[in-house]
Amino acid sequence: MKIKAVKVISFSPTGGSRKVAETIAKGIQAPIEYVDLTPPSARTENFPKFTDELAIISVPVYAGRVPTEAAYRIRRLTSNREPYGAKRPHKIPTVIVVTYGNRAYEDALYELGDIVSEVGFQPIAAGVFLCEHSFSVPEVPTAHGRPDTKDLAKAEAFGKQVRAKYAKTDTIENLSPVTPPGTSPYSLSMKANLTWYDYSELATPYTNEDQCTKCRSCVDVCPTAAIRIQHVSSNPSPMIGYNLRLISTDHNACIWCCACVKNCPTGARVMSRRILKSQSDLNKGYSDRKEPETYI
Repeated sequence: MKIKAVKVISFSPTGGSRKVAETIAKGIQAPIEYVDLTPPSARTENFPKFTDELAIISVPVYAGRVPTEAAYRIRRLTSNREPYGAKRPHKIPTVIVVTYGNRAYEDALYELGDIVSEVGFQPIAAGVFLCEHSFSVPEVPTAHGRPDTKDLAKAEAFGKQVRAKYAKTDTIENLSPVTPPGTSPYSLSMKANLTWYDYSELATPYTNEDQCTKCRSCVDVCPTAAIRIQHVSSNPSPMIGYNLRLISTDHNACIWCCACVKNCPTGARVMSRRILKSQSDLNKGYSDRKEPETYI
């Protein structure tokens, strides 16, 4: 059986998960369509219906789990398919992929398999790939620069394996499912795992206003619309008035993906002291190179 098309679906605030999924699709060698779950609009967007194309769904791992925001958006993917209870001829064949920053992916791949299965997808292959940790910086690196050329070569080879699996079957129904490693109940959620979660203000990146040019790069890349330019007006006397523009961050909406920090052209967007402590811990404890894992 030939793969007619590949739908690359990714939640990828810093770009690594999407790059891996694109490279897997390159190995599959079929027409590609992209569905980007990263921007805030994905929370309300009406997605096109899925037919017989192969899907690749990729997300990063946050504290050993699928990010809550990614899970929500994945569950919306097929919200406009057949009415509830209607019988579907088959589930959508899917390659599930998680990326992590060299610490651990714990039960995230297993959890992703459960999430996609809930909404009409069938995992027929699974992969775990390394990407630069969200907290990584050149001075205190953790998986810095990954996925690198070796990682991407393995991703492309994995895509070729998926194509070969299709070639051995005559119908979608005959594609054998894959059970990724992991257990349920899953590892502790981010909120439970990170005891300082309730102090989100301590973990949220902030802005050095003196360096900020208000270019909106941080606003544009934030996947949860947590950042905005706030106009602060002051009129101390009827004769004097001025306006200030400051970067405002909603600490409750921030998911600590650090896309704002990595995309700030002037270095004005800065990681919090709490994250700086995590940077050091990650650098010391997880410096040995880990390799991708694939299941097919």
